[in-house]
Amino acid sequence: MQTPQEFYQHRREQSAEQLAALTQRSSNLSWARAAVGVAGLVLLWPTLFADTLPAWLLWIPLVLFVALALAHEKIERRRRLAERAIDNDDRALQRLKGEWIGVGPDGSRFLDAAHPYASDLDLFGKGSLFQRLCAARTADGEEMLADWMRSPGTLHEIADRQQAVEELRDRNPLRFDLALLGSDVGHTVDTGGLVRWAEAPRHLKRSWGRWVALLLGIANAVTLFLWFGPLLEAVGDAARGAETLEPYARSLPFALSVAASVLLVGSLGRATQAVLHHVDRPQHDLALLAGILQRLEPERFESQQLRQVAERLKADRPAAAIPKLTRLVEIQHSRENPIFHSLGGLLLVGTQLA
Repeated sequence: MQTPQEFYQHRREQSAEQLAALTQRSSNLSWARAAVGVAGLVLLWPTLFADTLPAWLLWIPLVLFVALALAHEKIERRRRLAERAIDNDDRALQRLKGEWIGVGPDGSRFLDAAHPYASDLDLFGKGSLFQRLCAARTADGEEMLADWMRSPGTLHEIADRQQAVEELRDRNPLRFDLALLGSDVGHTVDTGGLVRWAEAPRHLKRSWGRWVALLLGIANAVTLFLWFGPLLEAVGDAARGAETLEPYARSLPFALSVAASVLLVGSLGRATQAVLHHVDRPQHDLALLAGILQRLEPERFESQQLRQVAERLKADRPAAAIPKLTRLVEIQHSRENPIFHSLGGLLLVGTQLA
């Protein structure tokens, strides 16, 4: 039978092997993306200027680049998960070796000089019993653990908790999955802040702005294509000896569409920025909570306390809106890419996301 040290060490080695393989695959995909990008640049001259190859060939490296980017992001998510798995097992091994002091929340915010025994028993603070025990993922979870330590439980409550701990002790996959949820194990969810964010007044109260932004984004793309397509052909003709080049021909529809977009963005700018600026933390916290709830939902427990938790989860399932919000915020983060930022501005992506 494996000792706890052997169990965590073996699992860490498996995660390290997986991380090495994923890192190599990620590197290969990075080089492949670079090669496809160079190939696309090389094709520009013979397709657009020398007129020796059909222009549709440029779609091949573009489609390949997008496909490789999506595959790369998927590998990167798995690689980050393997890194978190290694960190989790390292922390478990540290705790088994007695090297846990200074690692994780220490509960200093719960210190109370007036408490009859908290100071004598070192319940809170660096190297405290709270730091030894706490694996909570939310601020409310830390508060609950602190309350249990500050207030004596009845014999019935103590027996229920011990039964729950005994059942969870042998559910290594469940505890491991919960430990890996979120960007880092030490990050906690501010459920009070979530409630305040959800109940705050709406910044963008008129739905027409979304549809106008959508229509203007489409108009910008279409008018740009109608202007830029013939312009590229004219540039190619000029490179082959044509006498005149009129770069601003057919540009008026695009200019008018962009002007209308600027007016819309300007009128909604403050409200848009307020929405986008305040959404990151709530989205992260909601995604973490949804992941915890979804992982616990199919579990069947024997202990009374865990059964009560499961029954509450069945009554309050994670809302379908949480994954949608997560996708929207991921798109918002993608706008930080310089290429996507310029395209996103043209399509009024920020306004539509808000």
